[in-house]
Amino acid sequence: MRRVVLPEHLVAHAREFAEGTRTPAEPRNAATVVLLRDGSQGLSVYLLRRQTSMAFAGGMCVFPGGGVDERDFDTSVAWAGPTPAEWAERLHTDEPTARAHPVVASHSGPLPPRPTGSRVSPAA
Repeated sequence: MRRVVLPEHLVAHAREFAEGTRTPAEPRNAATVVLLRDGSQGLSVYLLRRQTSMAFAGGMCVFPGGGVDERDFDTSVAWAGPTPAEWAERLHTDEPTARAHPVVASHSGPLPPRPTGSRVSPAA
């Protein structure tokens, strides 16, 4: 097995976690979307570039997505596709949280809200 040498600052962080002197970040609900397309030259992936002014991962290419906020639980938003109950089962979570995750993903642009009964059609 190949041994990877970590930068010293990462080693120091790991030691602090192991010693209990550093507190891990509090996890929060978020959603990420990976869009792939099989094109004439192979697979293509949809990425966004984060603003360079952002504190976390500024300038990096990322999959679209983001954190869940209270507005994402709005049940008046039209729903298309598998039911929230089906998503809850797939994601091993409750229905309100399962319903909020696709809404978060749609804020990134690739999943625009659409009328109930409509479908996403293949790219031309």
